[in-house]
Amino acid sequence: DITRLHSIKLNESNPMSVTNTNEKRVIVIGAGMSGLACARELQQRRYNVLVLEARGRVGGRVWGSPIATDEDDNGASTDVDLGGAIIHGTVANPLSQICTQLGIPTSDNLRDCLLLDANGWPVDPKEDDKVAQLFNKALEEAFEKASAEKRKKLQNSKGSERKKKAKRIESPTSNTGEALKTDTKREFDNSFGHLFDEISLKKYGATFIESPLWIWHQANLELSCGTSFDELGYSWNDDEAYGFDGAHVALC
Repeated sequence: DITRLHSIKLNESNPMSVTNTNEKRVIVIGAGMSGLACARELQQRRYNVLVLEARGRVGGRVWGSPIATDEDDNGASTDVDLGGAIIHGTVANPLSQICTQLGIPTSDNLRDCLLLDANGWPVDPKEDDKVAQLFNKALEEAFEKASAEKRKKLQNSKGSERKKKAKRIESPTSNTGEALKTDTKREFDNSFGHLFDEISLKKYGATFIESPLWIWHQANLELSCGTSFDELGYSWNDDEAYGFDGAHVALC
């Protein structure tokens, strides 16, 4: 349960403070995952540590919230993760090591997900596999086109910057509001989501890419991104080569 991170106490008398015999003192800003892990490491090295947190809770983006599970209102509830529930790659991943040290169990059964339609009936696995393959084809094509656009942009960046500067000098009284609208539209047009939708629409048509299964596969990928496709730039997946190997697991 991810909320177990909330109960980590660095010191019984003061959950945000550690007192050791070491004269060296360290202040850690933020009681999120990184801050707590840092404070814990320093504690083990016998430092005096003070953790400062602006929120009224610890955990940062890693937190959960209880929801009622008893319709009779008997007070029964369960905790639902609202962030930081999945570790992407467990090999040499410090987050995985921290979970092991703290005794927090994980599960790699993320693919064993029963999909239900709007009527509550299980989705045909063959139909799901078919949609997944088509989705991945569109995704690969979007990656290739995004890479080509990035190379082209890199080649033209210097010339474009000079033109922008010259235009600002020639038109110092230009309408700022219109400029912001143009920049916002340009950012949207250059989003990975816009590119992906453009390719998917051309390959499969509007009806298919608006189907529940297609939307599910897009939402499933957005989960690992932490945002919608429209908020992703062309370079959002460039760090994949530097990710951690191993299974993707959920905290239990």
